Amino acid sequence: MFKFLGISSMAFLLGRRSAMGQVFYRPEKKEIARSAKNIFTDGERALIGVAADKPPKEMVKEAVSLIGGFEKLGLEGKTVLVKPNVVSGERNPVTTNPQVVRA
Repeated sequence: MFKFLGISSMAFLLGRRSAMGQVFYRPEKKEIARSAKNIFTDGERALIGVAADKPPKEMVKEAVSLIGGFEKLGLEGKTVLVKPNVVSGERNPVTTNPQVVRA
């Protein structure tokens, strides 16, 4: 019990950067949200591109074009990471086909 109180007190006393400090102190200024507006929407609905029954490269191209293409993002000349979203009726573990990632 005394160990817990001592550790809690030390964490609290370390200031605003500590875990306990984050709980007890309010930020000095309000931060703007880091996430940008989702440009892949139609009104309030998110756009989803679904493609099937084709080679992986063609399916990726079709799915991306169905949401309006990556050109909207202004990424030309930039290096980006795209995380494929695996959706499957299979039991875990499910992995993304490497050909999809390559495409």
